Amino acid sequence: MNKRLFSFFFLWLIFSACQSDQDTDLQRAFYHWKSTFDLASFEQVSAELGLQKLYVRAFDVDWDSTSKNPVPLGQITNPANLPKELALIPCIFITNRTFKNLKEEDLDLLVERVWQKLQYIFPQMEKIQEIQFDCDWTQTTESIYFNFLQAFKQKSRISLSATIRLHQIRYADQTGIPPVDRGMLMFYNMGELQSWEEKNSILNIEKARPYLIGADRYSLPLDLALPIFSWGVIFREGKMIKLIHKIPEHELKDTSRFSPLEDLRFRVKKSTYLEGLYLYQDDLIRLEKIEADDLQEAIKLNSSLFKKKAFTLSLYHLDTTFIKQLSYDQIKVIFQSFH
Repeated sequence: MNKRLFSFFFLWLIFSACQSDQDTDLQRAFYHWKSTFDLASFEQVSAELGLQKLYVRAFDVDWDSTSKNPVPLGQITNPANLPKELALIPCIFITNRTFKNLKEEDLDLLVERVWQKLQYIFPQMEKIQEIQFDCDWTQTTESIYFNFLQAFKQKSRISLSATIRLHQIRYADQTGIPPVDRGMLMFYNMGELQSWEEKNSILNIEKARPYLIGADRYSLPLDLALPIFSWGVIFREGKMIKLIHKIPEHELKDTSRFSPLEDLRFRVKKSTYLEGLYLYQDDLIRLEKIEADDLQEAIKLNSSLFKKKAFTLSLYHLDTTFIKQLSYDQIKVIFQSFH
């Protein structure tokens, strides 16, 4: 290809991307899954990427075995700092064991407490257009969780969404489809985390592929969440013992403490601390991270499911450490890839 033709082709690609960006119904979003919101960092990310939505972890709900009651945990500490110009979607993570232990007669009380807690965190609830619940329910908790969603929808009169895992798409007949307005397909954490042989448990395209067979028949409208996080998986004597989130990759290059193996794996050369965790000699570390090429593969696999549909593409999650691993230009390409 001569230089003039190449230049024309490159300019045409840019023009096409700009046109698609104007015509698309795709909404750009991020998840924020930390308890403190850094407005300054977010403003830069939002300005660079043209975000339209922010899914905010409001708080968690877990079962307290002492009081034998569901209790709130991990509430966001500075909600007043949240941006006013974006659509905010509060997210509540509820553990599956909460619904395993909760009695049906206590369901209305849980609905009331969650609703009151949300109103306390977000005083201007009239501006909230959507609330998202995150629960990895099972067949044994399907009934009570779905009843909770129905009761909460009736209480709040606000559009609800729920997180959907790949196995809940593939085996919808067994797991059921939650009674909400939309589902968020969480396209990550799909590999065998506790197996040393696993290449990348965060995003394993080959293992994900069979789960999307027939996904276009899923009756709930879907949005899509893709990962941009990383972690280190620690093994001792053949067993996975710990996850280190935001593992400092530069420390693993210290050959006085760590011996590099193949495929982003390391052996502890001598006992040492890593992010507050004491590692013993011969412990093993598998570094798992997401590259731009991995995300493009995920988009390619999901393209037919979301073709010609209005949906939200959200990246998990908003953290400057993870964003630095991918340039703004690479993230823009991710958002543009569905156009």
